[in-house]
Amino acid sequence: MGRNWKWFVPLIAFAAMLFFGGLVGGILFMVERTLKNSEPYHVVLNRIRTSPDVTEVLGNPLQESWFVMGNYRVQNNSRYEDLNFTITGPKGRARVYAVATAADGYGWDYRVVTVIPESTHRPISLADRRRN
Repeated sequence: MGRNWKWFVPLIAFAAMLFFGGLVGGILFMVERTLKNSEPYHVVLNRIRTSPDVTEVLGNPLQESWFVMGNYRVQNNSRYEDLNFTITGPKGRARVYAVATAADGYGWDYRVVTVIPESTHRPISLADRRRN
């Protein structure tokens, strides 16, 4: 290996960076896919697309961003999901924040579904009405 170490060491370092970069990228991709395939994500998108208030501010059709950030947790018999993504329409863009919870045997409760248009910064709430 005498003369070859000058190219061998950088090659190993580059291969390690590729491996760990691919590993992190793969994990992020799997988490993002899980969030995009969840029931809360699809319900939130449906609420946004059918909201007259959102359509008035952003126009139609609406396009969601390709990347979704958030969390999904299962603890005991409860599920929790929060979502954060961007939607774009002909008239502008908006940030979407959503929080949904579900208890065993019950459907999802959408505590927070807020659309914040960049043009007005005035939140549009599409959350479930509070039950007393």
